[in-house]
Amino acid sequence: RIFPSKKGDPLIGNSEAAHGHNWKLPVPIDNACLLQMRWDSTGTVPIIWRFFESAEVALARRYALVGSWDGWRSMVHFERSPEDGGRTLRAEVKVPAGVDVMFQVICNSDWNERLFPSTTGDEVLGPSEEGHDKNWKVLGRPSSCGPALLRVRLDPVGKRGITCTLVDA
Repeated sequence: RIFPSKKGDPLIGNSEAAHGHNWKLPVPIDNACLLQMRWDSTGTVPIIWRFFESAEVALARRYALVGSWDGWRSMVHFERSPEDGGRTLRAEVKVPAGVDVMFQVICNSDWNERLFPSTTGDEVLGPSEEGHDKNWKVLGRPSSCGPALLRVRLDPVGKRGITCTLVDA
C-alpha cells in the first residue's frame, strides 16, 4: 500500500504499517467534482492530486468569448461542437488585421466568472473573478492580409483546454 509519512511523503509498506495513515484533502463544497491522482512508481515525482468539476457541471454553463477586437464590449457565445457529441465548444469572431488580439472566456454572462490562462499559459483557470488582465494573446496577421476569423475551441471538462487559430475571413 501507498500511504503518507507524518510529513506527508509517500511511503510503501504492508497494510499493517499503513493502517491509520491517510491523506486528507480539502474537497471543494461548491460543485460536484472528480479527483485525479498521479503517482510515479520510481519515486522521482511526488503524488499529484487535483480536483476537477464534473462534466455535468462544466457543460451546464453558458460560455462566451470577449476580447480586444471591440474593446471588450460584446460576448460571442460558444456553440457545442457536433464532432465530439458536444463535449467541446467553439466560437469565432472577425478580428482586424495588423493588431494582436487578446481574449477571455466569460461564464453565464458574468464577468466574475471568467476563464483565463495560468501565468505559464499551460492551464485554463477559473471560473473566477481573479481573471482581470489575464488574457490569452494571439499575434495579429499583417495588415496586408486583411481581417481574419479568430476560431476558439474550448474543452471545459476535466483539466480544460483551449486552442485558437486565425484563418482568412
